[in-house]
Amino acid sequence: MGLRQLAWFALERLQGRLFSDTRSDFRIAWLRKQGARIGEGCSIYTDQVLSEPYLLEIGDRVGISVGTWLVTHDGSTARGSGKEIFGRISVGDDTFIGCNCMILPGTEIGRDCIVGAGSVVRGKVLDGSVVMGNPARFVMTTAMARRLPARDREGLEVAGLSPEARRRTVLGHFGRFGEGRSR
Repeated sequence: MGLRQLAWFALERLQGRLFSDTRSDFRIAWLRKQGARIGEGCSIYTDQVLSEPYLLEIGDRVGISVGTWLVTHDGSTARGSGKEIFGRISVGDDTFIGCNCMILPGTEIGRDCIVGAGSVVRGKVLDGSVVMGNPARFVMTTAMARRLPARDREGLEVAGLSPEARRRTVLGHFGRFGEGRSR
């Protein structure tokens, strides 16, 4: 491995560490400083929190993926009247919100929920629900969703693996460089 390759490898490893847990920790600290109530063990990977972080209440062990918008106000009503609509957003413990979702003012997401990628959520999501779509609708319980990977041939046990071990596991499953595997 040449010096240039070694430098890129080191930079990628450093970025992986900096932009995973550390970036989430900094974001959580900043949101708390702005008045957001955020529980323990959370991972927040979105920068899309609008101007009222003090209207956010996020439980313990919540994951919020990249590109998700947490919208606490509706400025479209200000035209003419000068009044804007505001609403709290609360997310219960052990909930996961997928990439590129939009959580609108006045939304309450219960405990142990999953919000599918790209969903637009407004209103109340009951505990233990999986919701998806625009507008987000109930599709199953989280208990049902957790049973699906056991039947899914593409499900892999990667929790707790180092990035390199995860890479080897995934490539081994799908075949190196797209060669595929026999089914």
